[in-house]
Amino acid sequence: MAIPGWLRARRDGELRPAPRAQALELPQIQRGPAFPEDVEASFTRAPGRYEIRRREKDKQEPETLSGTIELPPDVYNGMALTVLRNLPKGATGTGQMLAFTPKPRFVKMVLHPVGDDPVIIGESRRVATRYLVDLEVGGIAGIFAAVAGKEPPDLRYWMVGGDVPAFVKFEGALFLNGPVWRIELTAPSWPK
Repeated sequence: MAIPGWLRARRDGELRPAPRAQALELPQIQRGPAFPEDVEASFTRAPGRYEIRRREKDKQEPETLSGTIELPPDVYNGMALTVLRNLPKGATGTGQMLAFTPKPRFVKMVLHPVGDDPVIIGESRRVATRYLVDLEVGGIAGIFAAVAGKEPPDLRYWMVGGDVPAFVKFEGALFLNGPVWRIELTAPSWPK
């Protein structure tokens, strides 16, 4: 993840680049009535393997795919909130995620702030920064995805800043070609 200014202070006061966050492995399970098919997908950075078990709702036997894949250092599946919490105010970050379509495919992510919205937490009026996560399929597959209307939808996150940035809201699809979901905390209220 290219995060400008991501530094860590040592005990002696010297600033050094912080170690990069990195997805080492990911198990992902999609099962239930909200999903068009049951999917269990996973990858591990070392030794660079993936495995996908996919079963359509009307079939008994699952389809299994597995193989090797070289993961670049900036793959952040399931880590968007961690990356957003560590972005300096107003900064843009970039990275990739591994999408299983059904074979693994890298999708570019660009995470950037697009505005501020007022939010009330308890009796305190705060400001939540609205982030847009642009997802882009590259190469020839990206051109075909655009023509076929199969581009992945953008994701939106709202974070309250401060010493410890906090998640307050999400809008986006939870799986490829899925509906847009809204997930928000119950405590904050959004002034009309």
